Amino acid sequence: MLSQTVTVKNSTGIHARPAAQLAKALKGLDCRVTLQYEGKEVNASSMMNIMRAGIKAGGIVDVVCEGGDEAGVLQQVVTLFEQRFGEAE
Repeated sequence: MLSQTVTVKNSTGIHARPAAQLAKALKGLDCRVTLQYEGKEVNASSMMNIMRAGIKAGGIVDVVCEGGDEAGVLQQVVTLFEQRFGEAE
């Protein structure tokens, strides 16, 4: 199991488009990714679960990866957060 803490840089938080992008990136991978935010723990392979977490701009999220290629998957998820899921702000 590997984990890393990230800060949400998107000015609108994690809404539908970033949630869908994250879930799509994890589809078919042999690694379980969990997001922990303000006492909630959600499976990151589900867009709806991610959105239900209500992750806001500036939020602190722990990304936890368990399974095959944990390091690679963790880096992929962290990069998505760092690059604001391709959004300008």
